[in-house]
Amino acid sequence: MLDPRISYEGMKLDYAGDDLLAEYLESSKTNLYEYYETHYANKHSVPSQAIDPVPGPSSSSAPRSPQKNFTSRFQRKAKVSTNELDEFFKLSQEDFDTCNPIHWWLGRRAQFPNLFWLARDILCIPGADILIFIEPFETETVILGSAVAVERIFSGGRDTISLRRASLRPETIKVLMLVKKKLHLARAQSTAALRQ
Repeated sequence: MLDPRISYEGMKLDYAGDDLLAEYLESSKTNLYEYYETHYANKHSVPSQAIDPVPGPSSSSAPRSPQKNFTSRFQRKAKVSTNELDEFFKLSQEDFDTCNPIHWWLGRRAQFPNLFWLARDILCIPGADILIFIEPFETETVILGSAVAVERIFSGGRDTISLRRASLRPETIKVLMLVKKKLHLARAQSTAALRQ
């Protein structure tokens, strides 16, 4: 449901003749809303720039009243609480052949600061077509996934979590796997640069 190339309304029309699929679509949407509200809503925000008030003219000789900055109310945007999922479902469907979902979500990270993280977590599942690593390195690496990539990840996990390292915490394993992948990508880039 978080793929911008597939619209919710389009799926609803496709499933109109099949009650079982239509019911599954609605329950999936409800589950997505609940999961988003529980784990992602209002957890991330776009960094905002502080607005400095414009100092008014001062005169030390005459008594003065407090200066009001009448333009400050126009400089600040009112913070409106919106449900990012509702806003996402209102958007039109993107072209399937030309749209890359990861790049689409990266481009709308400021528009959907919380939903971006949910989409990233769902789209980075091995075998879901695309992987992206943003934390903890804040880099954008796009790797096309496949069944072979899933096998490679599991065998790499076996190398990382051996019998002697069976007591590693999940966070440590995650960091080790990301560092290992990052080193592999850097090595591949340097080898490609040497060949040129």
